[in-house]
Amino acid sequence: PLSRAMADGTIEREAYGRLLSQMRFAHRALEAVLPEQPVLEAVYHPSMARATDLLTDLAALGLLGAAQRVLPQTRAFAEEVAGPWSRCPASLVGCLYVLEGSRMGSMVLAPRLARAFGVPMLAGQGLDYHIRDLERRPFLWRQFKTTLEALPFAESQADTILQAAERTMSHLY
Repeated sequence: PLSRAMADGTIEREAYGRLLSQMRFAHRALEAVLPEQPVLEAVYHPSMARATDLLTDLAALGLLGAAQRVLPQTRAFAEEVAGPWSRCPASLVGCLYVLEGSRMGSMVLAPRLARAFGVPMLAGQGLDYHIRDLERRPFLWRQFKTTLEALPFAESQADTILQAAERTMSHLY
């Protein structure tokens, strides 16, 4: 229902704020461990971090107080990222793939969210998470995938990447 409401442009600010708050905790967990993996330097740059965008959006929408408590599901995700995944670049790649891929969905969601909240699609209006690099998104996604395919992972690590991607989707759901 939450995803449908975002896609329909009918999501309420408070519900959106609760989602952004949880996404911020998830991104912070991942963004804390990615720089510690030298093998991922080619695919992850600190400029890709989005936890700050989420905080900016919460402030712009007047939702800084929106459910700042980490939900058990979000905590479980963060613990998985900071624990076993932090020592396994293949797992981090699976997670990063899902989160970066979701940025393509932002191309559809951003205008609908702007309409729902009555804000322009400009930086600082509560949509930074979705609109940053929006005009370059297809190019950046292709570039990300090309770089990802060039990483030195063995074929045997494909299952680890896939499992982490599936776990990330499960946590997001």
